[in-house]
Formats: sequence, structure tokens, C-alpha cells
Amino acid sequence: MLEIKGILKTFNRGSVNEVRALQGVTLNIQDGSFTVVIGTNGSGKSTLLNAVAGSFLVDEGTLHLAGRNITLWPEHRRAALFGRVFQNPFSGTCPQLSIAENFALAARRGFRRGLGWAVHGGLRREVREVVARLNMGLEDRLDAPIGTLSGGQRQALTLLMATWQKPQLLLLDEHTAALDPKSADQVITLTEKIITRDRLTALMVTHSMQQAARFGDRLVMMHRGQLIEDLAGDRKKRVRAEELLERFEELRRSDLLDESAAEMLERCYV
Repeated sequence: MLEIKGILKTFNRGSVNEVRALQGVTLNIQDGSFTVVIGTNGSGKSTLLNAVAGSFLVDEGTLHLAGRNITLWPEHRRAALFGRVFQNPFSGTCPQLSIAENFALAARRGFRRGLGWAVHGGLRREVREVVARLNMGLEDRLDAPIGTLSGGQRQALTLLMATWQKPQLLLLDEHTAALDPKSADQVITLTEKIITRDRLTALMVTHSMQQAARFGDRLVMMHRGQLIEDLAGDRKKRVRAEELLERFEELRRSDLLDESAAEMLERCYV
């Protein structure tokens, strides 16, 4: 399904602010896989998702989706193939438009736009039916501006819109991080339900070790722009949040030692 081969990305190249965000990342994701990506701050996990989405072009390497080379495709062209939910509940929707109107836009993603009724009767009935399954009472508020909803409500609706057309790849960028614990649990449970029901291929970045251990059939860990762990099958099923936290602590200690050694060398040559 998704083939990432040797991608590199450096920001602010040649300056004092140079960041080697991705350093030769290779990752193949099979059709129907729910892959979770974790990593320390600055590890490159969200950068990887943005590279796949086309938020920027990679410096080197290739990306293929379902046999198509999308390496040089601009973001808007890739959007027809992807569904995406961002960390900020207020991203990915138009706050001034109603719930129904936002769903109408989602239903037309990837199609030619034209004049006509955006929210026709058939679509409205379908949206009402789908939204009612959330058990949030939003099916009776389809004409309310989506910007007036709570973060949890909005993120749940954004997830429904992102998967409305059953995308070839669903990208989830820490999509529960900004929510309160109850809302986060509701949204991640809904996420797993939709992915399983529709047999979607999904790539999810998370900062939650509990989510990383509990959800998905594959877990990859990033550090300093590289993949350092890849757990699938029985290894993924057996992993526990505590083990992942211990691994993170090991990486932090290693980074601190590296920084101390660099400072010592710098003092020696001053």
C-alpha cells in the first residue's frame, strides 16, 4: 500500500538552525494495517506524516501509494487519496459553516466542484444517520456552525468526515492530544471502530504510550529522524505502556550523555 524508501528532509540547511528531521526513513505499510508511530519530542514522527501528506517535498527518497509514485505530487493532489485528522480540533474544518455543510465539502473531496445545492436531501439524511451513531445529540444540530462545538465533538465529526469516502490512507496526527481524557478516550475508541469496520489503512502518530500499546497491529518508534523499533504481530500484542516508557527514558539518558560529551569536547578545543 504505502512504500516509503530512504526519505531525507533537512530544514534550514546550512544555517545555525539546521534540523535533520528525516534521515533515510524506509517503511512499508501493508494494505489494511493500523500502524502507530511514537517517538520523543523532535524525533521526526509528525514530520514523517507531513512528508507522506505532501506538506513539503522530501530532499531525497521516494513515496509510493498503491503502486503510484507520489513523491513529487503536491499536497492538494494527494488529498484526494488521504483522509487526515490533525492535533488541533479546529483544523480541517470550516468553523463558520454548519455541520451539514462541512460534511458536504468532505463528500466532494477529490471531485470537480460546480454549482448546485451543497446539502441535498439524500446527503442530509445520510449525514444525520451517521452522526446519530456518535450518541452526542449532534444529529439534531446539523445546521449549527461547527465552530460552536466542543473540541471532542468537533474531532469526532472531523474523523467521520475524513473517513467519509473511505480513503486509501488515513493519517492521524496526535488527534487526541488536545482533548480532555474523557473526550480523548471517546475519539480513539471511535477511531479504532471505524478503521476496523471499514478495513482502512491507517498511520497514527501519538504521544500516548497507553494508546500505542493498546491500538494498532504495528508499532514503530522514531528517534533523531530514524526508525529504531518496529514491532508487529505477537511482539506488538505483548508490548506494554511501561516498556515503552522505559525505552523513552533510555533514549533521553543517551541524549543527555551525548550532549555532555559534546560539551566536553568543545571545551577541550577552546
